[in-house]
Amino acid sequence: MVKNKFRIDVPVLLVGFNRPDVIQKSIDNLRQYSLMNLYVALDGPRVGNADDDIKVSQVRQIVKNIDFCPNIHYWISEENHGAEVTISSAISWVLENEEYVVVMEDDIIAHQSFFQFMQDMLERYKDDDRVAMVSGCNYTPMKFPNDEDYCFCQCGHTSGGWATWKRVWKDYDLYEEIKDECLTEDFLLSISANKKIAKQRKKQFRKLKENWKNNNWDVMFGYFRNTRKLLSIVPRAHLTSNIGIYGLHQNGVTGANFKKIDDNFVAIHHPKDVTWNKKYDSHHYHEWIERTLWKRVFGRIKMLFLK
Repeated sequence: MVKNKFRIDVPVLLVGFNRPDVIQKSIDNLRQYSLMNLYVALDGPRVGNADDDIKVSQVRQIVKNIDFCPNIHYWISEENHGAEVTISSAISWVLENEEYVVVMEDDIIAHQSFFQFMQDMLERYKDDDRVAMVSGCNYTPMKFPNDEDYCFCQCGHTSGGWATWKRVWKDYDLYEEIKDECLTEDFLLSISANKKIAKQRKKQFRKLKENWKNNNWDVMFGYFRNTRKLLSIVPRAHLTSNIGIYGLHQNGVTGANFKKIDDNFVAIHHPKDVTWNKKYDSHHYHEWIERTLWKRVFGRIKMLFLK
């Protein structure tokens, strides 16, 4: 290993599928660090998809050429399971042998500030059952009370690199049945920062119930965290950039793509208590979810006039 590189001691999971150019950029980015423990999980090609056959083969060759990590583990599927099963199963695979994991899909570019934050938070809150995950992104930054460098909230994103612990993931179930009591107004208000969020969650949870066993893994992980009143750690700055325009969770450029990374971020000022920051959740809902919905509505209206 080359000296003077930033050392990443926590296990990192890299999940890929059929984007050789994207995963190559992600791996080239990881090469600049002293990465000690890398897990690679790849989904298989879809049946009858010749393009998948070629690109999946290219991705496999790329990951097999990784030569900068002393401990690398592979989970390569011959069959296609889809993003939901592949990602959730891959996390379970890593946590069979590890106490925590940093999860990165193939389109995430992260700098030292991200890995330092992940390592610090995973160790600092490893035994705190109130905390479920650490997010690497903050799409809607705001000033935190007492100028802390991160907050505890419910809206942690998994789309920009994140981390969790075995103690949390052991209770997660991709096929968890949606309980009727979790759809009641009183319960939803008790787990939501405001009435608008409670209303939005009721619609979301109903869709989950209707599509049971066909749900997105990250939406189900959100349901899992929310209904158990678990908190996410969100940094005051954005620490990763999503370069995948098309793929597992992207279909064209969105507000989450190509975000500027704060590479000078260091978590020095810690919150005094593990307390739910409801103001941040309300702020995030207004700035990210509500505005995104209005943008979609405006976009559809604009398309109608252009026809």
